[in-house]
Amino acid sequence: MKLNAYYKSCKKVNTIESKGILLRRDLEAKYGEQVNFQCKEYLQNNSVHPNQIFATSSKFPFLICTVIGLGFIIGGVIIKDKSGWSIIWTLLIGGVILSTGFLTMDGSNSKVFNKSFI
Repeated sequence: MKLNAYYKSCKKVNTIESKGILLRRDLEAKYGEQVNFQCKEYLQNNSVHPNQIFATSSKFPFLICTVIGLGFIIGGVIIKDKSGWSIIWTLLIGGVILSTGFLTMDGSNSKVFNKSFI
């Protein structure tokens, strides 16, 4: 999960360090009433209230689950077994891995952070 703040003067989104922060209360406990950060492009200081910060999720776990799940599904289609059970199991495992990837894309941590306010 990345915490981002919108910098008004240059109209850019800046990332804020987010280690150990799950809710806005944690953000306020770490930084205080105003979160100070520096614009990476223009090197100007800015301060925002914790309610003006929003979270985004990483797409990396989704990509890994998609590649592994599709690998299982393609492997299941390629396997030529007389009993057919190996095809069923590989397709089932591939489907479970793919659905896990779609659920991680949901980004529940970032949704919880964005819904909580101080």
